[in-house]
Amino acid sequence: TRLLQRVREVVTEGFHLAGRHFEFLAYSSSQLREHSAWFWAGGGNSGAPSADKVRSENGDFQKERVVAKHAARIGQCFTATQPAVLLAGTEWKIVKDLPTPDKRYMFSDGVGRMAPGLAERVRSALGLAAVPSAVQFRFIGAKGMLSLKQDLGTSPGDSAPRMMELRPSQIKFKVVAEGGQAPEGQGWLEICGVSHCSPCFLNRPLVMLLSGLGVGYDACLKPLLARALDEVREARRNPACARALLLRYGAGTREQAGTEAAALPLTAALAQLDAGFSLSEERFLCNVMRTLCSYAVASMRTKMRIPVKKGALLFGVMDEEAVLERGQVFVQLSAEACSTCGLELPKAGTKVLVGRSPSLHPGDVRVLSLVVDCPKLNHLSDVVVFPAVGERPHASEMSGGDLDGDTFFVIWDQSLLPPEPFHDVPAMDYSAPSLEPQPDYAVTSEDIKHFFVDFMQNDSVGMVATMHLICADQSIEKERADQRAHKKGVWHPDALQLAELHSAAVDFAKTGRAAMIPAKLFKARYFDSYPDFFERRDKQSYKSKSSIGKLWRQACAFQDEGRYPARKVLCDPDLIIEGHEEFLEEAEAAYETFYERMSVIMRMFAVHDEAQLLTGFVVPRCEWVRRERQALRVERMKRQVVVLLNHFRADFWHDLPSEDEKRWERALRKASAYYKVVYGGKYQAHESAFSFAWVAHDALCALKSRKQSEP
Repeated sequence: TRLLQRVREVVTEGFHLAGRHFEFLAYSSSQLREHSAWFWAGGGNSGAPSADKVRSENGDFQKERVVAKHAARIGQCFTATQPAVLLAGTEWKIVKDLPTPDKRYMFSDGVGRMAPGLAERVRSALGLAAVPSAVQFRFIGAKGMLSLKQDLGTSPGDSAPRMMELRPSQIKFKVVAEGGQAPEGQGWLEICGVSHCSPCFLNRPLVMLLSGLGVGYDACLKPLLARALDEVREARRNPACARALLLRYGAGTREQAGTEAAALPLTAALAQLDAGFSLSEERFLCNVMRTLCSYAVASMRTKMRIPVKKGALLFGVMDEEAVLERGQVFVQLSAEACSTCGLELPKAGTKVLVGRSPSLHPGDVRVLSLVVDCPKLNHLSDVVVFPAVGERPHASEMSGGDLDGDTFFVIWDQSLLPPEPFHDVPAMDYSAPSLEPQPDYAVTSEDIKHFFVDFMQNDSVGMVATMHLICADQSIEKERADQRAHKKGVWHPDALQLAELHSAAVDFAKTGRAAMIPAKLFKARYFDSYPDFFERRDKQSYKSKSSIGKLWRQACAFQDEGRYPARKVLCDPDLIIEGHEEFLEEAEAAYETFYERMSVIMRMFAVHDEAQLLTGFVVPRCEWVRRERQALRVERMKRQVVVLLNHFRADFWHDLPSEDEKRWERALRKASAYYKVVYGGKYQAHESAFSFAWVAHDALCALKSRKQSEP
């Protein structure tokens, strides 16, 4: 097609912009999924190195002759990371991987070890509140996870304390620095993520899978959704429920945000609740909660994103102490995780459901026994520890996972556990498929460019996942007491084949082999009619009899009777203090700039609600928005918002030097002026910049707390 030809021209030949020629450089794994890439303007008379030079300086990739894998190795250098610790060559070494008895799998695939001293250095470098039990990292050609090992770095035979031990499965390519320095030399340990506990949610594939494993709608799923919807309704009235909802939907966002500005709307709302602001009168708080409640209900309806209060999402690591038996997992949650997510682990020996998303095959989830108190593992928290014994790693059984940064859900809600006959469903074989033919010559940039366009054209992950869901739904004719009739739902032969195809489609990015959907599946005409829960008004649809269809109609029937803010903006007299007039003129000028920039971002992303823009909880106004990579659009929008908030928060504190003894009192008066401009001045009619008043939310909340403590 003409569009494909145009894309191929841009990728292979580059493009001109503002008098500069940009050429294809590389892409990270997440960029490839989004069909995006980095382009570079260099070479010639620009003074900058060429794209080929940039790629070659990142490492020696020439030994990898499979184009897809070669490109993935280069893309490893373009992952978003934060440099944390500079390690000398004497502070780390490579140790052996731990294979299964038949050498077919690796228990240690993707995971190494770090000493307590290194964990403390990471904590200090990143400004973390606690020492992490595990980190996801990049380090001179290596990637994966590092888990904390208490006795590492204390071996008497070492010439220097050993901070880190990597495994061969983690070494992806060699780095040759200036002067031909060997890869065993010093390098920066770059952090992608740290161990933390995120709230657990169901999703559409998981609901379909659990239904096929005997988890019923009436007894299990219906009450779960009903409780979640009731909590949303109560969050509009009850400050405690509002706080819990903010933490549940905001904890993961804040963990990934990484900056104070990115977390501002959520932390400001939490601070307002703690300071005693009214849910029905404070406009900014009302707007955030209204947006959050709408987003929560919409995500439950369209994605089956139903919160599981007795569950958590955690990084996976290996049992380095060899104390766990097959069929066991160790989980210990930190006090912060328990308070933030409102979790409490059950007693030892409790059966838990463990898996990772997406789960399409009946064997993708495992029922394991929980270990909660193990002296040799008690130093690990906010991770799930898998045993290193047996014929196959548990992580590999779960959608073909490994331990190089995969996250796993752990659910101890007994109502969501499949009946005992389904506890040992054989896992699918996720052995890596054959790779594309290896050329006799070194991979060139032209090969990578052609693969990138080929991937865009043949990427079928979304299509296969949708076809699997429709196939499983259409095969369900009626409710059955005996779910072991292996011909319906996820047990349908076509659904099982689509689960295998989905695995191949996911691996396309590294194998170079596209997943080819057989003609017989197209002849089944699954796309001729969609289940009603897809909300495809442009297609023929039918009333779904599956649990997803029933949950969708249950969510559609939900009516939020919560109180919405009044039209009139109320100015809180507690926040207007003597001396604020000194900063009024400065505040008005800052507000006008803020409002102008905020309006530009809102127009750019077609968002008409300030709270949606700030929080990222965007509720699509029409179906096509949701289908056209909504997550990517929201991520780009949030980057713009972070830049805006960072600028104005820094500007607020710029004229308040830390050496000033009266800095805090001046900050309170300035924050009061910012508040007065928005809530009590001539800009009161503006509906899209209430957040300006809360740029220094800590100061305003301190004012409120001070007033309420007065007799």
